[in-house]
Amino acid sequence: MSTTSAALGMDYPHYPQHGNQAEGAGFPLARLVGVISLASGALLGAALGPCQGKGTGEHGLFRQLHEVFVAGDLMVADSYYCTYFLLAMMQNRGVDVVFEQHGAWKTGFWRDRPIGTRDHWMTWSKPPRPAWMSSEAYEAFPDRLPVRSAGEDSGHYTDSPGGFEKRIGEVIY
Repeated sequence: MSTTSAALGMDYPHYPQHGNQAEGAGFPLARLVGVISLASGALLGAALGPCQGKGTGEHGLFRQLHEVFVAGDLMVADSYYCTYFLLAMMQNRGVDVVFEQHGAWKTGFWRDRPIGTRDHWMTWSKPPRPAWMSSEAYEAFPDRLPVRSAGEDSGHYTDSPGGFEKRIGEVIY
């Protein structure tokens, strides 16, 4: 989410103004990413950053928060977070995830390993190294990632191995 506020005490060199505002007028822009407990509604962690520049997007801010999740947790997020590296990172931490499938990932219920109707295992291959990731960090990720994908009328949902079959009904349906 992005916000404008003078109350945050943000300075203009680090938090830019909206492009349509006159110099010195209005409020600086900031981007905010938070992790909220589904059980209690409590804010478990938040990251704040400017709306422009390297590492200031939602993914960059979320990378500051991934430590909030521990083994056995369930992460539910929208399709923007359905990426190979985030899914692999959460699998490595023992965290189950449920995302709406990102449009860039192709699903073929007919060609992957079916489990049931509109429910199958597929394998994602590691994409090229993003510019923000070091070579060492990239090499630490697996070359292939097992992903379970279940479909419903409003889209496809993906998850890491374990827990999905027990939890998707509670979280999605």
